[in-house]
Amino acid sequence: MGNVFWLADKNDSFYNVGGAPRATGGYGIHPGYGNFVGSELTAIAGYALTRNAQIETGYGHFFTGSYIDKSVAGVGGSKDADWIYVQTTIKF
Repeated sequence: MGNVFWLADKNDSFYNVGGAPRATGGYGIHPGYGNFVGSELTAIAGYALTRNAQIETGYGHFFTGSYIDKSVAGVGGSKDADWIYVQTTIKF
């Protein structure tokens, strides 16, 4: 599975998970940096343990885009990110 992320437009902010614009660490409104935030590839596998319980595991990789690369270039630069997760779902 894959996702691609852009700012709404070049004059928009990059928002945190709480919905507030990021304004520190190099982030801000930078029309000259483009609006491409990055792309993500994710591999997911799931298994039904029982009729009411499932387990899922996944691996993801985020490739930084031009907006992130240019925004944080002056404060250490950007790096791609990798993560894994395991979750269970239980239905009552």
